[in-house]
Amino acid sequence: RDGTAAAAAASSAAAADEMDVTAAAAAAAPAEDAKDAAAAPKKYGRPENFVRLSKAEKRRRKYEARKESAKRRKKAHKEKQRAALRAGLQAMTDEEYREHKRREKEEKQAAEAKLRRAMEGGPGALRIALDLDFAEAQSDRELHSLAKQLAYFYSSMKREMATPPCVTLCSFAGRAAEVLSRNGLHNWLVHRSALRPAQAFPDRDIVYLSPDAEEPLEAVDDGAIYVVGGIVDRTVSKGLTRSRAEA
Repeated sequence: RDGTAAAAAASSAAAADEMDVTAAAAAAAPAEDAKDAAAAPKKYGRPENFVRLSKAEKRRRKYEARKESAKRRKKAHKEKQRAALRAGLQAMTDEEYREHKRREKEEKQAAEAKLRRAMEGGPGALRIALDLDFAEAQSDRELHSLAKQLAYFYSSMKREMATPPCVTLCSFAGRAAEVLSRNGLHNWLVHRSALRPAQAFPDRDIVYLSPDAEEPLEAVDDGAIYVVGGIVDRTVSKGLTRSRAEA
């Protein structure tokens, strides 16, 4: 009876040892799987809506991002200027404010009078004609750039030039007239004509300026009308104004 009990006890101990070994192996297996998973290189899947962008689209998006950033900076700068102006006006006494407004009105009237005299094109006045007949071949972006450059030029005429030129916008029709009018040109003190320069002025008086010209402009003739091509081309197109001058 004692031998039977001892054998049973030994069998139970062996079974318990086997269970411990099995449990230890089972516990070690997930750890080894975890190590293998950590050692394996990670694979990143593309999202379902992934679209590969072309180089042109990447450039366009980069340009749009820069454009928006420039707009934000410009807006912040203008707001800073307006805040400084408001602070300056609020710091003025009533008498100083009235004097400020009087000077502001006088300067505006003087600038308008100066531009009206320029429109008369009296003796010695420089006469410039801008040929807008290239508008149909330009993109909207290029026309907006042209409008901005003309706005800078007109602002310089008002504020910086003691004797501004007499300016005529030729071929002022279609897309050119539409885009420029949206940028405030309808309020400018300049001449406008739907005709081309060769139709609006005598041929003998026209001097067509071109970057492709072979002769440099070394002197200005009071009796001449200097024609400038209204072109803002992102990709340089050679010979456009020269071919127009030779036509």
